[in-house]
Amino acid sequence: MAVKRVFAGYYKRYDGKRIYVVRVVKDIDTGDAVVICKDASFIREGNEEYYTIHLESFCEQVNVDGILKDKYIRQTRHEVEPEMIGEVTEDGFPEPKRKPITYIDDEYQPRCVRHQLPDGSAALQADPGA
Repeated sequence: MAVKRVFAGYYKRYDGKRIYVVRVVKDIDTGDAVVICKDASFIREGNEEYYTIHLESFCEQVNVDGILKDKYIRQTRHEVEPEMIGEVTEDGFPEPKRKPITYIDDEYQPRCVRHQLPDGSAALQADPGA
């Protein structure tokens, strides 16, 4: 069984329960990878507990009505709320690493198309579709 990479963020369990994965760490005794997570409904009072699950168990598939499904599925379209990041960092965990948003300044600038001339030289022409 191939173990997939697990990133910080929201995941949905096969039964619909949402969790927030904080980090993947190694067990000091065995060296096994362990996922640290939290119930994603962090707004509820009394939800200060963190949970652990072995990475192999996190990545396994379960039988639901005769169909094999991933136990946890990453929710990539669900943006992590700043409150969740603040709560996790207050508890001593590092903030998740995110790729910086790259802004393309000249996205709507007119584009040019390079055409090959019969004599072998190149000429630039404005793209009529731009």
